[in-house]
Amino acid sequence: MESQPLLDARFVCETSTSRSRLDLPDKTAIVFDGSQTWISPASSPLQHARSSHLLYARLIALPFMLQSPGASLVDLGPQSLGSATYSAARLTFGSPDDWYILYADPKTHRIEAIVYSTGLADPPARAVTFYSYKTLGEAQVPAEWKFWKWHQAEGIYGQPVGSAKLLDLGSTRGQGAVLARPGDSRADERK
Repeated sequence: MESQPLLDARFVCETSTSRSRLDLPDKTAIVFDGSQTWISPASSPLQHARSSHLLYARLIALPFMLQSPGASLVDLGPQSLGSATYSAARLTFGSPDDWYILYADPKTHRIEAIVYSTGLADPPARAVTFYSYKTLGEAQVPAEWKFWKWHQAEGIYGQPVGSAKLLDLGSTRGQGAVLARPGDSRADERK
């Protein structure tokens, strides 16, 4: 069974995720300017987009963020996920409610899967597995993702609950204006 895309959008982000933009098919834009999330046009009915928007930015830019200020990476040693054993590490960015467990291939060191919790999601944790890697700068970025239900005792279970494909991966150099607050916008309320 083919999983449904969780998101159909154009996404631009700085690899540090300090600024990012998500353009939806209905012409709504969600922009994080480094401190505030903006929704444009201001008349858009979209609410509480910040956490989902920042989650996608983090998942996309994760290979670039491991050495970021505020990032804490703790080695968990070898761990199983599904039928494979990976080198695992827990990554946090200051909040105990937001965490990521990275599962890397022990030979290539490429991140193959992530279990994550943003503290706001229901269920509280999900898993994403990665496929079809592309080179972006000096990092390997997965172009295809599958999202799964995950439970600490069971691990990944069931069928994929969604999927994502990253198309047209590239650099944001020279796109500073695209990552600034749009003219016709309103602040997204944090929830």
